[in-house]
Amino acid sequence: MTLVSAPGWRLRSQTEPLLSKLRRSRMILGLSFALVCALGTNLSSLFKARGAPLARPIQVRHPLRSAADLFRSRWFAVGWILALFA
Repeated sequence: MTLVSAPGWRLRSQTEPLLSKLRRSRMILGLSFALVCALGTNLSSLFKARGAPLARPIQVRHPLRSAADLFRSRWFAVGWILALFA
């Protein structure tokens, strides 16, 4: 009795290592992207925390003026820009 293999069996087994390498590289790329985003988010938080004390005190009755004062602080603005890209 002889065993007959399916027509595409050899092709599948030969391309399987290539697919696993592709999956592995995509996973590494995705994890690297997540790490860069996490670092960017943390740095932006630190920059905003560094810039907030340099601005004038916040006045609840003047929210737009207070926001403008915060964004005039260079470190606060850099933190927000970095957060947008992270």
